[in-house]
Amino acid sequence: MRRRCPVRVADLELSTDLGDARELRLDRPDGTRERLSWRRSAPLLWIDQKRAAVIVIGAGRRRYGGPPPPANSPGAKAWRRWTGEPARSTGKLDIPDPPGEWRLLGRARLLAYRSDKWTPKPVAYEHDLEEDVGVWKLGGQGRALLVVAGGDFDLKKRGLVR
Repeated sequence: MRRRCPVRVADLELSTDLGDARELRLDRPDGTRERLSWRRSAPLLWIDQKRAAVIVIGAGRRRYGGPPPPANSPGAKAWRRWTGEPARSTGKLDIPDPPGEWRLLGRARLLAYRSDKWTPKPVAYEHDLEEDVGVWKLGGQGRALLVVAGGDFDLKKRGLVR
């Protein structure tokens, strides 16, 4: 597993909104296990297809309803690859820019989230992750970014797949 976070805040190309993060289980470097869970005020969960990284955002807002994105934009390409359909609208996400350095929290074991992408009501998804998927954190309690990256996962209609 990489020791450094594979992304920088300035380079994030958040392309596809997955839903709301619910749980992240990880193994800490000291051998202990940790469970991060969110029931109320669940952070937003996005995937950056360019780096195959799942981004959990602790503070931000979604705004939708913009015009369709250019067909060659990262978001439109990701949506077409994911769904097989052209993207219908654009959205904006306010990305927090917390101070500090990325910290490796450990190895991701499980990621759970809820999404209403394909159904009228949100559906729960739960994914076991590979050995080489790391979790990095930038920021503190209120304004933080968590990056889950590494391994060989991708986004499809049925969720995250290897």
